[in-house]
Amino acid sequence: MKIKQYIIVLLAGVMLPLGQLQAQITSLDELKNDKSYTIRQLPAADNNQKVLYATTENKVEARTAPSAAEDEKWAVWTSEKTGYHYVYNLDRELFLSNTSGGCTVSSVPAPCYLIETSQTGQWLLANNDLLTGLTTATGGVVFSKNADLDIRDISFSLTDANRALTSEEMARIEQAVSQAAAEQADSELRSQVYAEIEALLAEALRVETLGKPDFAGNYSYEELADIYNNDRAEQYTVEQLQALLERTRASIYPQEGKYYRLINKARPNDGSMDNTLTICDAMPPMNLGVRQIVEKIPGKHQNGVLEPISLFQVIRAGSGNEYVLYHPGSHQYAGAHTTSGEKIPLTDSRAGAGVYNLQHVGDLLFRFQNREDNAFYLTANGESNCVSYDQEEEPEKWYLQEVKSIDLQIGSSGYATLCLPCAIELPEEVEAYVATSRDGNVLHLTSLSNYTESRVLPRYVPVVLKRRSDCTDTEFSCPVIYDAATPQIPNLLKGLTLQGNIEEGSYILYQGADKPLGFYKVDPNSTLVYSNKAYLPYQPAFQSSLKISFDGELTGVELPEMMENETDTNILYDLTGRRVIRPEKGIYISTKGKKLLMK
Repeated sequence: MKIKQYIIVLLAGVMLPLGQLQAQITSLDELKNDKSYTIRQLPAADNNQKVLYATTENKVEARTAPSAAEDEKWAVWTSEKTGYHYVYNLDRELFLSNTSGGCTVSSVPAPCYLIETSQTGQWLLANNDLLTGLTTATGGVVFSKNADLDIRDISFSLTDANRALTSEEMARIEQAVSQAAAEQADSELRSQVYAEIEALLAEALRVETLGKPDFAGNYSYEELADIYNNDRAEQYTVEQLQALLERTRASIYPQEGKYYRLINKARPNDGSMDNTLTICDAMPPMNLGVRQIVEKIPGKHQNGVLEPISLFQVIRAGSGNEYVLYHPGSHQYAGAHTTSGEKIPLTDSRAGAGVYNLQHVGDLLFRFQNREDNAFYLTANGESNCVSYDQEEEPEKWYLQEVKSIDLQIGSSGYATLCLPCAIELPEEVEAYVATSRDGNVLHLTSLSNYTESRVLPRYVPVVLKRRSDCTDTEFSCPVIYDAATPQIPNLLKGLTLQGNIEEGSYILYQGADKPLGFYKVDPNSTLVYSNKAYLPYQPAFQSSLKISFDGELTGVELPEMMENETDTNILYDLTGRRVIRPEKGIYISTKGKKLLMK
């Protein structure tokens, strides 16, 4: 109560006539919750002492001739938890309270300050920012916020009324005071929560104006705004509102299981928003760096970028905002260094991953602070390598853009292969197939829809894509699906979610001017396959190419027929499918498909 500060200033240096102090309370320590008191005006010049009492109309007035009646007796209850005083009339069984309409008694306990003046045994009462006292000038009780009020005219004494409270009275007062204190605390806390809600909603709307809705750092505030702006907050407890506030605050952080692109604020230093964290080396030891990724279509590579979609997951690793950084394309975690300038390594062990405290620094930006040594942060240096550095500048700030869709490209042939580290929903114009079996020179493909719900392509499932014949589009945007299951699917295909060399003797999908659609054996001198592609691993067959059957519809490679009159030894192939002119010891396959053992 502000009035308490005012009283302290007002009382400084004030000397009041002491008067009679017989049986008067001279300190707060003397007040007892099991006793009653009379509240008397200090002796005036005419010796007319007035005593405070409660009327049958529940008003508080001053009586000139004290009668020791019950309506003149008051309990002054002290709350051990808050230190507030509650003044209770034993006759009316109601509590004293100052209101704008006067000094009254009410069933609602009103917290008061009983304030000692500079003179022993002389008191004032502050309640609802008003002063309560007794005066001869007005003939009764006064309450005022008037700074010019002379408190020497309104101070009063507290005198033991020689009447103990019954156990029932004490229980009634305690119950009412406890309930009132709880309601007061709830009211104050609710007001504080409302102020926090208003501040948070204002900040959420400000962040929206930045125009980057897919970035972490935006608030999911719709539920909170709906409750507060439609006057429904009173229907919720303070605890429920606080929980909703915390959920709304936490919504700015990356969500578990979702995929993000990490974009450095300062590197390269050209103001571009394409400074994307990615894998810099396909072969161990792999490390992280930032690159300007122009194409985000799987299989299209520019400027040596190996993994253009550059998906990361920011996975909670402990209490608070501690996370590890996972790259699902390489199945690697970002490590950590506590040496300034050291490159951030990659590890396939969750136990060896670096744990970072993710700090929100405002305007959709975050810092990754090393948990082992909080002086170091994940950053990008001048060579665009991802390193550890002990500073808090612009290169230590990152945007986290949620990946909500993946762009696919199917060329003029109408066919492509795909393998992604995330699940997507395929467009209606595109059908996905898995390789379920091989019969001689024919690879049998079966529609993925036989194994999955709707048109979902589960993560890490390698497929052949076939565009509908009446569709001429070459690029498609496919929504990322976060709750898709990965069922057991019979599939001879393998996929690469990070660029790498495939096994010699494997087959890749190809169609060109010189060759019809089919799976062709990879050139042993060129076994590199880009990320997010599928291939047919090594097959123990002599064919250099395979026809494709789409759900029983044969298409593609035309192979020469076998000559019945050729001897088994005229044309032989090794187990990789290469023709052998002078066979040595080993196993070979003849043109009739028979296995031969040469000793």
